[in-house]
Amino acid sequence: MKDQLPLQDRLTEYEKQFLLQLARTRLQQVVQNPDDRQNSDQYFPGILTPALGEFRGAFVSLYAKDDVRNSKTLRGCIGLLIADQPLYQTVWEMTKSAALFDTRFMPVQMHELSKLSISISVLTQPKKVSSYHDIRLGIDGVILHHGNAQAVFLPEVALEQGWNLEQTLSALSQKAGLSAHAWRDAQTTFELFQAIEIAEHYHN
Repeated sequence: MKDQLPLQDRLTEYEKQFLLQLARTRLQQVVQNPDDRQNSDQYFPGILTPALGEFRGAFVSLYAKDDVRNSKTLRGCIGLLIADQPLYQTVWEMTKSAALFDTRFMPVQMHELSKLSISISVLTQPKKVSSYHDIRLGIDGVILHHGNAQAVFLPEVALEQGWNLEQTLSALSQKAGLSAHAWRDAQTTFELFQAIEIAEHYHN
């Protein structure tokens, strides 16, 4: 993915590790104390660079290790497509939201921490495209709009699920609360974005 992003959208290895360490710190804090309101500025794992201070959308995903199947399952994922605050602050806040407020899951508990890994998707600015034919599976994240309905898939979703384009858009339509065929409607529009994927190994 790195080589397909404009130079200004990339992050250094230092910046990636900064965000992962910041997210891990926040995850441990909020699981231990869900009412924790600490500011991220007190927990910088290093020097703040200009890129970390840019206003960029980001998603934080938590994955639980399945020892029996030797695989991972989603445990929480929340993010912002367009941020109104610095990247590091978005990651700090989305980590708490993914751990506690993803309504698809119960809040993360202390005993789960050693089995959880963190993945961060740092987004480029979404751009409207003329047709769903412009979507590149595994490269583009997709935002579907239809009236007041909206849904988003990160770039890796289709590959993780083994979906083709039609299956991806059908699932995305249903995620938006629409029929599985809504993506074919002339009133449906799409925006695409790319993401820098930052992932840690399972925490021990």
